[in-house]
Amino acid sequence: MSVLTLAITISLNLSCEDSTSPEITEFFGDPNFETLIREALDKPSGEITIEDLSSITLLDGIGREITSISGIEFIVNITEINLDSNSISDITPLSELTNLTELNLDNNLFSDISSISGLTKLKSLNLDSNQIKNIASLSGLTNLTSLDLEDNQIVDIKPLVDNTGLGSGDTIALNSNPLSNTSITVYIPQLKANGVDVIWE
Repeated sequence: MSVLTLAITISLNLSCEDSTSPEITEFFGDPNFETLIREALDKPSGEITIEDLSSITLLDGIGREITSISGIEFIVNITEINLDSNSISDITPLSELTNLTELNLDNNLFSDISSISGLTKLKSLNLDSNQIKNIASLSGLTNLTSLDLEDNQIVDIKPLVDNTGLGSGDTIALNSNPLSNTSITVYIPQLKANGVDVIWE
């Protein structure tokens, strides 16, 4: 076998290995978040692969000083996330996690929640104490039964009225928001008429 042939063979073998077992440790931009992932995997060192991440169904990282969740988009089988009391300003990476049923992101720093509009399996959603004003992305989350929007900047809650899944036995917390007069006098009564328990005062 010539040197050139040997070099090509080695190169092809390495390429095949890379494609079958991709390593994605470099995608975690926040060391605190990577530490949380490693704890969930019980893997304190070494490369983290997509196969590793597919085994995670729960992340519980309250108050871990996390600023970025870049890389979470690869945890495709996750159903529950609790990242309460961190410093997360961008939740875009959550957009592909369509198996989520419970999501707790209260006490963070984000304002844009458009990326969760496709998470239609969500039943429990806690966005308390952020900087949210526009909640249009919640209108299609028809499996919600518990929704906490307390202490944000929400004025218009019509998207909640437009959410055909919100009804008898469901709970929405809206207190400590600058709700418009229309939200208070028209939309909240409509939600209550549908059987929703609305907390706003």
